[in-house]
Amino acid sequence: MCESGPESSEGSVVPQESGLHELPRKILIGLSCAGLVETALLTYKKIFGGGMASLCSTAGCLEVLDGPYSSVFGIPLTLFGMGGYAAALGLGVYPLLASSKNDTEAREKATRGLLVTLASAMTSFSTYLMFVLVGVIQGWCPWCFFSAALSGSMGFLVLSSFATRWKTAVTTALVTLAGAAGIFVTTPGGVLDASTIRDPPAITTISSAEALGIADRLESKHTKMYGAFWCSHCFGQKQMLGKEAMEKIDYVECSERGRNSQSALCKEKKIAGYPAWEIDGKMFFGEQSMQDFDEILRTGGKANDPYADLLKEIDEMEKQAS
Repeated sequence: MCESGPESSEGSVVPQESGLHELPRKILIGLSCAGLVETALLTYKKIFGGGMASLCSTAGCLEVLDGPYSSVFGIPLTLFGMGGYAAALGLGVYPLLASSKNDTEAREKATRGLLVTLASAMTSFSTYLMFVLVGVIQGWCPWCFFSAALSGSMGFLVLSSFATRWKTAVTTALVTLAGAAGIFVTTPGGVLDASTIRDPPAITTISSAEALGIADRLESKHTKMYGAFWCSHCFGQKQMLGKEAMEKIDYVECSERGRNSQSALCKEKKIAGYPAWEIDGKMFFGEQSMQDFDEILRTGGKANDPYADLLKEIDEMEKQAS
């Protein structure tokens, strides 16, 4: 005897949700954990770890994760992603903590709508960010593609399990896309602002005698400073040296949207972090103190260089390519 689902008052069969079974739920938990670890690492590096240079080897990656598109209302996007993955992990684990079969079914049913809404929002927002990355910034960011693959897989897993809730999924997706577009279109550095040539912040400090002396020595070594208009570390470096000293130094704008952009030269030089200093033919990454400049100019290097490993990786990549 064949059994059918419950019938409506008109006699038609009402589709039943199959639920998120054990294997899909475990996969969801695994994807959420991976996304949580990734976004937690990126958030830590952005807020406490001195920027993304140690995790990114391309200027495009830096512009995505450290540039004007990397935050909303001053909050890193990676922090929003971290919250989304944490919520998905919690919703995935919650039914597994039940004490009985009935409790498990009740918890599973209670989390369906939240899972559909969350998965739809994360997938839609990730899709929009991929549009910005590929269509606007036109940069390469492996961390971004990895996160997009995770959220997309989560969305497919959840929405295929709860296909009857497609109205909720579509509504959430449309609201998310509209909100994302509104934020990025109306804020500085947004999509409508992408074609606008941007100037770096004006240097407001007056150079000290020490800074002027360092600048003269740097100039004699044919020094170049590579940076981007949006880079806060670059601005901090310029402010430390002062306006008069910076006039003696050849500044190279690496962002394609910056004034007098020399992005091709930055790619040729394989700039892996901002600011980057080319002093007497050698590369040094990160903000440099007056003592750092003095040591580099006297000895041709730095005894304690936090970016030494990054330079070694770049050298190895160049050797392998040749």
